[in-house]
Amino acid sequence: MNMKTSKLEQQYTKIAEYFNCPVSAVFMKKAGFHDQYITNVDALKISKNKIYIAQKYLAIFYLFPFVKMIGISGSVGSYTPREEDDIDIVFVVRKDALWLTRFLDFVILNAWGVRRRRNSENNKNKLCINLYLSYENLYLPNQDIYTAFQLFNVIPIYGEQTYSKLLNKNKSWLQRFIIDKTVFSYEPTFRSRFVSNFKNILYYLIYPFVFLINHGLKTFQIAKLKTHDISKWSYSRDHISTYRQDVRKKVLEFINT
Repeated sequence: MNMKTSKLEQQYTKIAEYFNCPVSAVFMKKAGFHDQYITNVDALKISKNKIYIAQKYLAIFYLFPFVKMIGISGSVGSYTPREEDDIDIVFVVRKDALWLTRFLDFVILNAWGVRRRRNSENNKNKLCINLYLSYENLYLPNQDIYTAFQLFNVIPIYGEQTYSKLLNKNKSWLQRFIIDKTVFSYEPTFRSRFVSNFKNILYYLIYPFVFLINHGLKTFQIAKLKTHDISKWSYSRDHISTYRQDVRKKVLEFINT
């Protein structure tokens, strides 16, 4: 094991330590550390159950032509959850449908009673949509080992082709934080190409309506939340919140001590 490999392994282990969870054997294998990490059977069973729950409730969102990918992140994405954990979700959507998707997520998931609420004591199996990314702007600004850890831990439950595009858009800096480069290789199936192309055509047909509705919702929500127009990066307010930036800063400080 060379010095770079050893340092990366130590840093990923410390990230797991910071969040007080086991080192993910699935993640370590994806990163290129194949031998010494064993997946906990109970955690794997819990993960599969939570993934099934997410697929069941989020399938409807992938029917919208402006939704390009839905993924699971956090403890479920790394196959290290506890029974009482919520399910962290990542959306990749068209830039001009970001606020519309946020609105639909709020209405639909709350109607079903599966959306995580702030300050709730019981978050078991609740869906926490904690990251929105614009399909037109997949290149990420925070290029560090913590962001790499978060990206590599994503399980794309819908839109695997878009997840591969996300990784490859950031390959220039991501490859510094991984040993096994095969993670960047993906050959889309005929079905995935067909679905992607069909959704693209449908999106452009309804684009004027999507744009108008999205613009109205964005104007209303920005005024209500008293936040700035985040269209420069096309991230949701959830992603660029002070809280999340503070967590990232603390993790980076912790792994470098």
